[in-house]
Amino acid sequence: MRNSKKKTVVPYRCDTPTMLRFMELGVIAEQDDNLFILSFLNTEENTAYLGLLDQIQRDLKYFLTICSWCKKVEIEKLWVEIQAAIQELDLFTNRTFPQLCHSIVQGCATSIMGAAYGRNS
Repeated sequence: MRNSKKKTVVPYRCDTPTMLRFMELGVIAEQDDNLFILSFLNTEENTAYLGLLDQIQRDLKYFLTICSWCKKVEIEKLWVEIQAAIQELDLFTNRTFPQLCHSIVQGCATSIMGAAYGRNS
């Protein structure tokens, strides 16, 4: 981005236990090679309480991978919406929740890299 001086916009989500937030990250290369970074809230939607995203007691032996950008959850090498993962894994029957580790869905990675290098995803 510093070389091309192109403005880049990357969509992402920032969820809470009761809200879905659809956001964009804007990166602008300035003349002195610094990067100016902005974050914009596009829309937000109320949702049913998702305890998985709450700060609660975690099972330190059980990890669940969540996409850092779109918030989908990986179950047996498939990425599904977080609400579907909660149902499929029956997460609310346990007293503790898994630790969350972050990765990125291939489609998100492709989109982000395309935006960063000025290519269409």
